[in-house]
Amino acid sequence: MTSTVALFEKYRVLNHVELESRLHIYLEKYVKQLLIESESMVLLGRQMILPAAWQHQLRLAQAVTTTESAGPVHGPTRHAAGIGATHLPLQHGDQRSRRGR
Repeated sequence: MTSTVALFEKYRVLNHVELESRLHIYLEKYVKQLLIESESMVLLGRQMILPAAWQHQLRLAQAVTTTESAGPVHGPTRHAAGIGATHLPLQHGDQRSRRGR
């Protein structure tokens, strides 16, 4: 910054005190803007994000409770019954299992 101060003083644009004063003004403005934005972020989180997350958590808990109260499912489900037909397991001696090695 000394070269900047020297350059400004050489051409009589601003002296050292004026540059320092401007620096403090810009820093104060920056800190105030940062404070406003951070307070807005906290407010947004408390008023919008947390209630939505709690509502979602409640819905998930209700879904788990409903599912558990329905009792265990006996036998294969429709989806699980169709898996064997489309996804063949690889056997130990199968050539397809050795391709990736």
